[in-house]
Amino acid sequence: MKNISKYLFGLALGGLTLSSTSCSDFEDINKNPSAVGADDVYPDWFLANSYGPVQQNPNDCERVFVYNWASITRIIGDNTFGCAARYSDEYNSCMYNFSANSIKHATTAITVAEDRLAQNNYNVDHERDWDKNVLQFARIWRVMCIADFVDVLGPYPLEAFKGSNPKFDSVKDVYYWMFEELKDAEANLNTSVVPNDREKAQEIAFGGDAAKWQKLANSLRLRYAMRLSEV
Repeated sequence: MKNISKYLFGLALGGLTLSSTSCSDFEDINKNPSAVGADDVYPDWFLANSYGPVQQNPNDCERVFVYNWASITRIIGDNTFGCAARYSDEYNSCMYNFSANSIKHATTAITVAEDRLAQNNYNVDHERDWDKNVLQFARIWRVMCIADFVDVLGPYPLEAFKGSNPKFDSVKDVYYWMFEELKDAEANLNTSVVPNDREKAQEIAFGGDAAKWQKLANSLRLRYAMRLSEV
């Protein structure tokens, strides 16, 4: 009888141990081992995705530039490039989609960078400093994409891709916003941050060189100022 009691007591103790162990990791059953969470992504991944649609699509985006700007400035005639220089609403629609996708990815890069910086879960200071710079890279790049959109298509919603249906802002308001955005992003760049090999390869525009991004931001401010009737 005494041996049976010890046996039953041992089973009960083992069951409690098993139960407590199982309960501690019970929630893990709801986690997809193949899923990627917020801690598993980097903002420069989304910035890299943003480069492709508008920079690697000469068929639509460059063609829209040709018939909207080159013809107006009389650099080319209507038929200098054949059909490439002829106005086409089909190309406008394609550019709208490509531009919107680039702006969406750039906005996601900004959001991810801001979230990571707010959480401040960094193992080394370099990771934090790099994210801060990527945040500014994405802001500058997004201004470029929005400027292309506005110059061809007109008003743009500055609150786009933030989870709600935005209103469209006037071209004037967008331009004033672009100047402030470029000025603030350029001022917050840290040119002393040296990217590692992964970061250089990922940031295909300037290899993560913050000094070059600073020059780009200032050049863009001058370019856009020249488009205004009153500066």
